[in-house]
Amino acid sequence: CWLGDDYAGQQSMLLSPEAWRRFIRPRLARQVQVIRDNGMWAMLHSCGAVRPILGDLIDMGMNALLVFQTTAAGMDPESIARDFGGRMVFYGGLDVQHLLSRGTTEEVTAEVRRNARAFRDCGGYVVANSHHGVATINGDNILAMFAAARAVRL
Repeated sequence: CWLGDDYAGQQSMLLSPEAWRRFIRPRLARQVQVIRDNGMWAMLHSCGAVRPILGDLIDMGMNALLVFQTTAAGMDPESIARDFGGRMVFYGGLDVQHLLSRGTTEEVTAEVRRNARAFRDCGGYVVANSHHGVATINGDNILAMFAAARAVRL
């Protein structure tokens, strides 16, 4: 079951982690519990710098974060994999604002490899664009993303 809200911008949370825990977490936790009690996975869409609440999301039983915006503050794949990998699925990691829109196919391939390498020992990563498709995305870069994901051998 896909839940969605944006709790962060690219540089920080939209409200303090403490305020999020006071006002948002209790209600979100109840939603996650209903989802999990009915045999489904709970997935949250919240792009941006959500690192301060990732532990909370995991503790409440959230199964996946989509999207994984690696260009947001504190969301680099290496530290996210180290600190949270294997406890939650991270879906995304390929930036649509710059990389997929204006980058080269070589840069896309390198980023797929970087993300896969970061999660290789803990799992929990799905290669995908970091946001829904937007008109600026270069189709060749999407094809490069698919090809690199299929070719990953770590």
